[in-house]
Amino acid sequence: MSYILDALNKSEQERERKQTPGLKSLRGEPSPNRFQLRHFLYLLALLAIFNSIGVFIYFGNNSQPETGIAPQAISPSADSLVPANAAAVDTPMTSSSLTAAQPARFPAPVTTGKTGDINDLPAHVIRRLPEIQITTHIFASDTDLRMVNINGVSRREGDLVTNSLLLVEITEDGVVMNFEGYAYAMNILEDWQNNP
Repeated sequence: MSYILDALNKSEQERERKQTPGLKSLRGEPSPNRFQLRHFLYLLALLAIFNSIGVFIYFGNNSQPETGIAPQAISPSADSLVPANAAAVDTPMTSSSLTAAQPARFPAPVTTGKTGDINDLPAHVIRRLPEIQITTHIFASDTDLRMVNINGVSRREGDLVTNSLLLVEITEDGVVMNFEGYAYAMNILEDWQNNP
């Protein structure tokens, strides 16, 4: 019986070889689309070229082209020289020009001696100190990130709180203020713990 089945299978295979292939008989492996891969590689190369050009333009030669004009040495004229014993002329400044020219932040004034506590100040200075209320204290190692809120206004190091009160420094546990040349430290964290 197996001989008969084998003979039938062989005859069927020979018949299929002689027939023209149908739609179902074409099952070849799909070839990779090299056309799309080639376009992708071209696009990637073009993008790399544009990126290189952009980097060269951005970081490239930013210097001004030479104009061919050499700088000239300027020698002082006889009119511009001032004798060493000439007196300086004082020009009085009006209060309006003084306030308009002052920036909002000032460098810390030079104080002699160590910064003491507010209680170490002379009595006449303590009486004239303006009343301030510090509600927020933010300390960071970066001085640009430090901030305190004094009397409802955010302040940074070097800001004037009043005309005569300067915020010199924001420390880990308080602030250093300068009032009319007297520098003193305020430990506000200790005050907050004592007065909840």
